[in-house]
Amino acid sequence: MIRTRVGAQGAPRVRTLDADVSLGAGPSAEGRASTFGLTAAVTLLDRASDSGSESRHRCALSSNPIGVVSLLVAALSIGCAAELPVRNYRPGDPRLRDARLEIVGPSTRTLGHGERTELEVRYLFEDGEPIVGAPIAFRFVGAEVGANHGARDVEKGADGHARVRLVAGSSDARFDVEAAAPEGEPVRFLVQVAGPASALTGSISIEMSYAGRETLTRFVPYLYRGANCETLAASTASLPPAERMGAHVARLTDRPGFVGVAPGADWTVAVVAESFGEIAGFGCTVGVRVEARRETLVSIEILDLAPSFRFEGTYDLNNQFDFAGALPPSVETAVRVLDELTDDQDIRGNPATEDWGQDPGAFVVDFAMRTTCAWECRPGENYASCSRINHGWGDIRAVYVEDFTSWSGAQPRFFGGCGAWELAARPAQQFVNMQIGTYVPEVVLRFIDAAGALARAVTNARIRSVLELRPAGTPDGAADFTHTLVSMEVRLRDLGGAERFFTFDLAEAGVSSARGTGRARVDGEWLVVPAHGIELSFAALVRHVWRRGLLPLFGFASTHDMLAHWIDCDAIADALARDVGVLSRGQYFDACRAGLEAAGDFVDDRIGAIAGGGMARLELSGRARGADWTTARVAQRLEMGRWMGSFREGAASGEVGASFTGALRVR
Repeated sequence: MIRTRVGAQGAPRVRTLDADVSLGAGPSAEGRASTFGLTAAVTLLDRASDSGSESRHRCALSSNPIGVVSLLVAALSIGCAAELPVRNYRPGDPRLRDARLEIVGPSTRTLGHGERTELEVRYLFEDGEPIVGAPIAFRFVGAEVGANHGARDVEKGADGHARVRLVAGSSDARFDVEAAAPEGEPVRFLVQVAGPASALTGSISIEMSYAGRETLTRFVPYLYRGANCETLAASTASLPPAERMGAHVARLTDRPGFVGVAPGADWTVAVVAESFGEIAGFGCTVGVRVEARRETLVSIEILDLAPSFRFEGTYDLNNQFDFAGALPPSVETAVRVLDELTDDQDIRGNPATEDWGQDPGAFVVDFAMRTTCAWECRPGENYASCSRINHGWGDIRAVYVEDFTSWSGAQPRFFGGCGAWELAARPAQQFVNMQIGTYVPEVVLRFIDAAGALARAVTNARIRSVLELRPAGTPDGAADFTHTLVSMEVRLRDLGGAERFFTFDLAEAGVSSARGTGRARVDGEWLVVPAHGIELSFAALVRHVWRRGLLPLFGFASTHDMLAHWIDCDAIADALARDVGVLSRGQYFDACRAGLEAAGDFVDDRIGAIAGGGMARLELSGRARGADWTTARVAQRLEMGRWMGSFREGAASGEVGASFTGALRVR
């Protein structure tokens, strides 16, 4: 039955429609739920008339009984047209996209058994104009509802308000009542039903404000007792355990809160605000007083937090290393080998400059001489025991300072074998250099470039690495990392002097586990990677650059092939046999061919060779600034990166530095 109550002149008229609704786990024997025992009445305000006389109107009511599980009651703004002079609700109205539903009055309720209360909401357009004629639905949240009642069309006032009346039953309960409109977010009332022993509690309703720049998408309230706001603000990423954590809300205008709060004046209320899943704001109030059976309204201003930047995922790094002029021993060996091909440049011999012969001819002649005589044996050795040569590879100084025809240090392997080189060493060098010069006019310069390329392969290495960052789940944003060296780029020059770049994966050179691990941390916008060790072989790298980079660039598969292509042993044997004599043409030819093979094998074997396999350890630590942040504050680029550290190979060590940039790999 619809009853109209008329108050004083100017006061709103109140029309009520009584309807019984029960809450509980399921229907009782009488067909009703019984746990909470609440009855509800829909009360609708009508401010359209200020008449002081009582009026009665009848509307069509349907009486089909239904069973409802979550619906409390729907207050529909349709029905008695004569009672609603202004109806501005139109389904599909584009203004409804920005409409909002607001709670009128307290958002929390603490009720004793059998106590009544009214929950009121209003529906407004964005500019504040009331929306009249829209259906507003109320339902319980967090409890099962069972009811048999008739579906009713009820009228609603012209100010966009709707009310529901609750009557508490005889059991304790805590639940929410949600009001929902056709468009816009629903709102919730927090309700506590308490018996006589626990009725002396109050509630807290939170009114939030924010003037920052972030787009806040979620607000989570926390209730503490005696907590300090400064302490909480310093640990927003991982707050200490709270007395209570309230239900989160999605809008700044929502009113989260707590019911069933014990009276006291030492409560602390905090709100953590999120922006698309990331903590972005925080607000807090201390000394909140709660009184029994009263709602305490707490105003909290949300303030922006310092952005919590993140580094996670896989970053591809481009590193430019600098070994500060220090060469690992394996690299130094490679450079020294090639240096032997170029270090002597006086065919006449020059004691002042220590130039004994002219390379690369002098280098090749040394290996040819080794095939015919054991010369410069160690002290105390004779021909039978002379098994090691007591001079540097390619060093033929003794040819210039000793008389090989009578020198006791030169032990012939056959008659005249050593003495022949007293006469043949100089013309042999000239023939070799002339023939190589036919193919490589600036041969010394090219070998110097090759030596420099091998040195630069390490000392100024351009290495691509991969930095994998996995969040450690700690408040400081730390991430477990794996840093792996992946590939190298080396600048080379061909025999014509043209610059070329040789790029290869480290695994191709036999370096397959060059990685270090640890835990990185975040310092504002900077990623800090602590010291970590990376095991690798410099020897393998320079060997690969020589064999797979430089030699193919020169057009050869091995140093022996290169020398054999440049040097014509037939022509040299003919010339030496004719102009020098002593040895036969065949002996000179065999010495030349064996010398080229020995010289080539020596270069290929010695480049990258070092005792212990040439394993070295890089120790690196570094930092880089993040850039191009995503909405989740994940850095998509690393810039201004800098590595600092050291290397150790055997007993040798030195400083290492590098600059680097990085890019987040797209998944």
